[in-house]
Amino acid sequence: MPTPAELRNGCSADTNIPLSDGVGLSAAGDVDNVLIGAIQRSMSLRSFTVSMNDLAHTLVLGASVGAQTRMEGAVMLVDAESSALAGENLTFPAEASLSDLYLNAINIGGENVKILNDAGVQVGTIPPSGVALITCDGTTLRCVVVGSTGAAAAGDLSHSDVTVSSAEILALNATPKTLVPPPGLGKAILFSHSVFFLDYNSAAYGGIAGGEDWCVRFTNGSGDEVSPDIETTGWLDQTSDQTRYAYAEASKSITPVANAALVLHQKVGEITTGDSPVKVRTYYRTIDTSW
Repeated sequence: MPTPAELRNGCSADTNIPLSDGVGLSAAGDVDNVLIGAIQRSMSLRSFTVSMNDLAHTLVLGASVGAQTRMEGAVMLVDAESSALAGENLTFPAEASLSDLYLNAINIGGENVKILNDAGVQVGTIPPSGVALITCDGTTLRCVVVGSTGAAAAGDLSHSDVTVSSAEILALNATPKTLVPPPGLGKAILFSHSVFFLDYNSAAYGGIAGGEDWCVRFTNGSGDEVSPDIETTGWLDQTSDQTRYAYAEASKSITPVANAALVLHQKVGEITTGDSPVKVRTYYRTIDTSW
């Protein structure tokens, strides 16, 4: 059995044990319990910060340049610093170089952070204030949101806030607006309800024809509807602030779509005039598509 001096690599009892990069401590044989010293203070894990500056970003294991950050800790604090809730892509190194990865990731910003493997496949999304566990076995990168630094815990009702600009409203049939981004591989979003606030500016929306109503769908303008029709007449054409509410239909059976966004869509036509933004708060849950 090694002596205390050998375990200390020749160092005295009151000094640190030197370790080389990539080399740690291990126990040989059938060991049930290992006691390392007497913990007199709280033990901390080294953290590193990723400031994405509203750009796609890449994590690296060596020296970083440009839109890269070196991975050098067990806790990652990440901020997309994005101009939109949809956020930015954060790409990890090749899985073969990440064997036994166990990384705690905390989104400290106000936008989503989308986690991608080195092949560009999205494996998860960390929402604002979200806490995720990112692991890799050397073959597959995984990202699971396990909690929140905010009020909502994992599995509870979450929400996302977006603002639909007047220009986006005037083109909402051709270009749906993303309300909640894709949740990642093996996940699906369950829509609960949305609250819409028309922040009146100076000109009411006009040219609203019959049937030019809104709805919430999966994926895009051809996706399955998850909300009833949201009547635009008597709402968008008003000259004052207005609030509306849309909910998941209790009588409607929905097939969750894996890794699909929720979008706001105008079902037919385009509204022709108006200059007021609409703020939308969407409540939803994230579920596993298989277990």
